[in-house]
Amino acid sequence: MIEDVQIINDKWQKTIFAPTPSLPAYLISFSVMPNSYIQLSRQTSFGVTVRVNAASHVFALRVLNIALISFELLATIMEVPLPLNKINFILVPFYDGGMENWGHVLLSESLASTGDDAHLIYVVAHELAHHWVGGKTTIKSWQYICLQEDLTDFLAFKVVRALLNEDDRYNRFRLAKYVEIQLAEDFLSVGHSLVMPEQITKETEEVDNFQITSHCYLKGVIMLETLESVVGEEYMFSTIKKLVSTQQFLDLSTFLHHFNKIKLDANTTLAEVYRFWFIQGGFPSLLVENKGSSYLIRQTSAVTWPLRLSSTFSKPRFLFAESMALHETKMPFFINLNFTSFMRVNYDLNLWESIFRVTILFQQIKPLLIITTFILILINVEISQLIRIFIDGHNS
Repeated sequence: MIEDVQIINDKWQKTIFAPTPSLPAYLISFSVMPNSYIQLSRQTSFGVTVRVNAASHVFALRVLNIALISFELLATIMEVPLPLNKINFILVPFYDGGMENWGHVLLSESLASTGDDAHLIYVVAHELAHHWVGGKTTIKSWQYICLQEDLTDFLAFKVVRALLNEDDRYNRFRLAKYVEIQLAEDFLSVGHSLVMPEQITKETEEVDNFQITSHCYLKGVIMLETLESVVGEEYMFSTIKKLVSTQQFLDLSTFLHHFNKIKLDANTTLAEVYRFWFIQGGFPSLLVENKGSSYLIRQTSAVTWPLRLSSTFSKPRFLFAESMALHETKMPFFINLNFTSFMRVNYDLNLWESIFRVTILFQQIKPLLIITTFILILINVEISQLIRIFIDGHNS
């Protein structure tokens, strides 16, 4: 907020800004824009004015409409007032993505002009959510940057889902995010955990953008959604609100404090499970086999993970062992419905055949075949097996 403007001479003026709340230095920035830029603005019901600065009225209006309703949703969720009276969006040409500083958000002009609705909403909502998670409270160390970014993404996904009513645009957006996760796990940051590598945090004052994007915004968001599937949306929102309203600095222990008393069995708390997920590198893999009178669920990854199970059966909710038998014969049997948990699931040939028979029955074989082919390639199932299953299922 400008407190005073003093004219020095015909070439210079001095602008004095009002003091801000105590902020991390990386949140402070300013922009010098060309005279051709226009500004559109509108005030939210929370008293914060959203301004969009751009070369195009059309692009500015698109961003303003999205930013306004995104802020309303986030402010309603958080219930923690922000100590500012305006947030400026600056559309920048030849720039990718977005960057939040306190009340000052840089946004890709290309995304604003040609980006699909879901990704534009996501980036705008993510940068707005950072005013609470990252602004009001921030990480103690770059070691935990993924916790901050993933919590912000968790909130941004809520906004995308609400604004798009879970339509095809939302489903395509989520599928694209799942593809990003697989690419990171297989190529960009193989075996990584959500803890930033120690040599990076010790040797550098800041972590660069590639290090963040190849570790954060990915499986960590799915893990937070898995937490939500156990405790519920209201509890997750309450936890984030408490952190933002009571903690200036955030780390893993501060976050886990809110899950220490939630028991999953006699010996294990939800906090212990999430800590394992956060610090363990790589990903869990399951193989589901039809044994006639039962199903055998077996972990095939090198490390045994504590896993949240969602399936066509209601129980059990968690798998803590390397393997487990379920005495059921119902077909087909699906694990990880709606991608509730971060894991890769494969099935034996009999189960794949039953899956294809169901899809043929509902005349949905083509889209499922495309998606399943991609998933099977990712989990290293030979494509010849898939073709044989499809042909046998189609002929039977």
